[in-house]
Amino acid sequence: MDTILHFYFAVLEPFFRFFYPVCDWIFAWWVLYMPPVWAIVVMGFITGLGVNLFQKFFSNQKFLGACKNDLDLLNKRIAEAKKADDEEAFVRLNGLAKTIGGKYAFRSLLPSLWTIPPVIVLCMWIGSRLAFFPVQPGMEPEKAVRVTASMEASARGFATMLPCEGVEIRAMKWGETPKNEPEPIKDGDDEVTKMRKEALSQVSLEPFDSLVAPVLEGKEDPKKKDERIALTDDSSRPAWYKPWKWIYFQPGNEFKPWNWEIQDEKDRIAWVRDQVGKTAPPLGPEANWEVNFKKPGDYTLVIRYNDEDHPVNIKIREKGGHPPEIANYFCWSSPTEDQIQFVNFGLKDSMPSADWNLGWRWIGVYIIVAIVFGVGLRFALGVK
Repeated sequence: MDTILHFYFAVLEPFFRFFYPVCDWIFAWWVLYMPPVWAIVVMGFITGLGVNLFQKFFSNQKFLGACKNDLDLLNKRIAEAKKADDEEAFVRLNGLAKTIGGKYAFRSLLPSLWTIPPVIVLCMWIGSRLAFFPVQPGMEPEKAVRVTASMEASARGFATMLPCEGVEIRAMKWGETPKNEPEPIKDGDDEVTKMRKEALSQVSLEPFDSLVAPVLEGKEDPKKKDERIALTDDSSRPAWYKPWKWIYFQPGNEFKPWNWEIQDEKDRIAWVRDQVGKTAPPLGPEANWEVNFKKPGDYTLVIRYNDEDHPVNIKIREKGGHPPEIANYFCWSSPTEDQIQFVNFGLKDSMPSADWNLGWRWIGVYIIVAIVFGVGLRFALGVK
């Protein structure tokens, strides 16, 4: 897994980003002014339309139409042979139908394969531009964005974000007490409620007036941990109207289909605790800052650590802007194991994880719309 992730960040992601300017030129000037949900719906429609148009004009529709007509006729003859109990005719016609069906599938699939690379690039671009809200200019606390330098295991000391005109920078450190008064645990609370209250009682990062941030042991934000516990608990409760949750995960990573029997509550709680621990993000040493941008413009934030500068570009717009890359890759591993690996932005999701998007946020909306319009347009355009 480590090798795959390294290959993705070091090779695949830079390759995909090479095509982002083209997508920006085609889509960004109008799509980014729309609400995120509608923008993703439009991109799903464009994907379904594009795949069907490519299929229609870059495949031999005349040949595919003839194959489809032949298959319809053969299926009728096969049904007649089966009804007449004519085994010889049934075998002969069935073999011919398989031959024609294979040719039809190959000729139909071949153009579709050429649409896979551009669809992947478009999907990556959508994730980069629409999955999160863009950073807004302004000095209000709700417009601040967290910048995190994630480091290798042996990193120690301090990191500095260099001064930048038009940017207010505040380093962050772990607070001594929880930001909010912890809610007391009551005797009647169930196990998951207790876990969530314990998560929210933990300390969180607090800004202070400095450019120099201490390199601290990484901890998960209490609010995000609470949300993750709630999501994990919900995934252990399948419902008949949620087919994507019809798999029940037993403790120990054992899988079995949901059998509609009441599960042992202790086992379910054990699974929740187990999964919450397994899905916790692997946080190593990190340095954090809270940043506000005073006005729109193009900025370069530079983080200096171990006498090396790590620049990250960000564009701030009043309207029609897009978020920065949420993870900016610099180094996967070093001989000294004390370098900055990523500079991350703490961005807000453009849409929540909910049943209407299958719990997959923007990608769920995109997949649903692309499939629905793709199938509908296939019939509307008469694609064979």
